[in-house]
Amino acid sequence: MEAVEKAFSRIGVRLHKLPKLHSKIVAIDTDTLCIGSYNWLSADRHGQYARHETSFVYRGRHLEEEISTIVGSLRRREA
Repeated sequence: MEAVEKAFSRIGVRLHKLPKLHSKIVAIDTDTLCIGSYNWLSADRHGQYARHETSFVYRGRHLEEEISTIVGSLRRREA
């Protein structure tokens, strides 16, 4: 995970890890939102421990308020 954090940092991505949060959320600017439960970096994709989990990508200017609400909620949990 440390290697991922460093790689993200080098390209300008801010990573916020919060305890007891299952959702994985990526917001890009104010018009792209990816959210879901899939463990993108560590999921077992085949075999006994593979699970069916999903993530969805939403795009459009209408997302600005939703992204703002999510970011605000997560920031309150960081404190």
